[in-house]
Amino acid sequence: MCCCKPSTLGGGIEPRAVETRQVDSIMRTGVSGLKVVAQVRAAVPEQSGDGFEVAPRPDGTTAIWLLDAVGHGEQARAERQQITQLLKSDPNWASLDPEQALSRADELLAADGKDGSMAFVQVDPAREKISVALAGGIPFPMILRGDSGALETIEPGGLFVGYGYADIQHDVVQTDFRPGDRLVLFSDGITEARDQSDTLFTLEGVSRTLQGSSSAPPEQILDRLMHASLNHAGRELPEDDTTVIVVEFPVQGSFSPPT
Repeated sequence: MCCCKPSTLGGGIEPRAVETRQVDSIMRTGVSGLKVVAQVRAAVPEQSGDGFEVAPRPDGTTAIWLLDAVGHGEQARAERQQITQLLKSDPNWASLDPEQALSRADELLAADGKDGSMAFVQVDPAREKISVALAGGIPFPMILRGDSGALETIEPGGLFVGYGYADIQHDVVQTDFRPGDRLVLFSDGITEARDQSDTLFTLEGVSRTLQGSSSAPPEQILDRLMHASLNHAGRELPEDDTTVIVVEFPVQGSFSPPT
């Protein structure tokens, strides 16, 4: 454990499909005292290799995981669905912490001849803590602090899942997550968006976009980041499947879950 630096859905939550070429799936929900908004934009409409799950747990925590399957189009979509089924079929999956989840994912995928990138987040509102583990090409997520407006980057290291690293323990970052804070989690379709001169959007582009957004609604934060990446590339559709997830710990009484 180290320090923190200054779709298709499951888990019992159904996505609201948006019938446009740009948006593959979108979700807005209130779970376990949190507000979660998320959006997937597929490079090939309705064939995203990105997927995510939001799963409230009996102990009051919420697990959120983001999966990025290799490739694009129908093959990536099928691979992502197969990996999701494989993970959720494990009887212990719903109770694993981030390190255990990535280790188990690595084991299951290696046995099935699959691999990919993954982020696993566990939010504990009662303890005001968040734990994050990454594997493969998922970029470092960021936290917008509600009290100070500071933007912090969470930087766990991690190898791809599916390579059978039996003796490797995945790095986990745990940090405070207090009312008013927002976690911003995204796939590499954001950071690897390229402009006409082949310049990547990068984490610096994400940071520039999120600066000054600490008081913005989660939906606006998601929209700003998704569109900043697309505008950088000068595209209506992303070149790579792209996901943005914003998790807010609302100040008490500031959020009513959607009906």
